[in-house]
Amino acid sequence: RLIKQYNILQQFKTSHIGCIINCQVAGEHPLCGDGIHVSGFSYEPEEFMNVGISFYNFGWIDMHVPTLDMMMQIVQVSC
Repeated sequence: RLIKQYNILQQFKTSHIGCIINCQVAGEHPLCGDGIHVSGFSYEPEEFMNVGISFYNFGWIDMHVPTLDMMMQIVQVSC
């Protein structure tokens, strides 16, 4: 709902944002926004991918430190 309400997809395109690096763990934030979607996240990644914005998921538990390997993977896919 908020993606549509604030025209986020167009804002991303206008700002030349080409990818999302998601750090959520699926199911992690059931009380954020409008709750958990089918994807397990607080939004549907397909909404972004359908307009040419890439999506990468590197979820780790809040308040924890990601592994060095995970951080290297994130750096390798940076848009």
